[in-house]
Amino acid sequence: MIGSFRYQWLLFSFIPATLIAYHNKKLALCLLTASLFLTGLHLNWQSYFLSEPEKKTQLTVKQINLSYFNPYIKKELAKLAKEDWDLLVVQEFNDQHKPLFESIKPHYFKFGPSQRVGFPMGIGVITRYPIISSKVVFTHKERVGYVELDLLIAREVIKLFAIHPPSPRTRRDWQLRNALLKRLHNETKDAAGRWVISGDFNTVPWSVYFPFKNSLSCSQVRVNYHTWHYDSALLFSLIELPIDNCIVSEAIAITDLQIEQFNGSDHKLLSYQITF
Repeated sequence: MIGSFRYQWLLFSFIPATLIAYHNKKLALCLLTASLFLTGLHLNWQSYFLSEPEKKTQLTVKQINLSYFNPYIKKELAKLAKEDWDLLVVQEFNDQHKPLFESIKPHYFKFGPSQRVGFPMGIGVITRYPIISSKVVFTHKERVGYVELDLLIAREVIKLFAIHPPSPRTRRDWQLRNALLKRLHNETKDAAGRWVISGDFNTVPWSVYFPFKNSLSCSQVRVNYHTWHYDSALLFSLIELPIDNCIVSEAIAITDLQIEQFNGSDHKLLSYQITF
């Protein structure tokens, strides 16, 4: 968990050089040089892109952790409903807002409100394209798992995995999160066809427990972004992490990645395009 805050530790490494500068400028310069070197070593400076195929299908995707008790949920979802997108993946959707979910783009296809289990793990999906099959895979009882949907897009089946593993606030939840990510990685690494993983991973992409380092991700396309913040206050704005992410299979490109504000949530919205 401590290793997740590498940006913050790098920032704090400049403090000793600043404090000692008045008494020993040479030592302060050495400390400052070391801090700059460590910063350059740990930050990502390169974005990764795939060349877009000649014959391409392009989808606009939006994903957001809403926060179960978001006081602005009606206003924020009303704004989203007016925008033009092909796929919306949400986490922490409150079952009490089912009518609101169903009212968003009524002609689109939905996973969530009509399911026997409601919104499993708080996950809901709205898509322009038909959902030809769906299933919920539980990795621990009915509390931890992921949603797997087959979408029919341009006469091709694209598999969508929507996830929201537990936040690692306890050792048990840490283990459950790691087990879910490992299970999903094993499920996708040899999968036939194209697939997309979307969600709040509750871990940073440089973590040793993030198993998708060899796949193209949102965090590679736009480096050093942050989507989760502890508090909106200026001091706490330093405590931000890129735990919302997307992963795609080979022959899918991610472009036009944007980070957008979403009122009432401690997460920001990811907006991007996938092309295949």
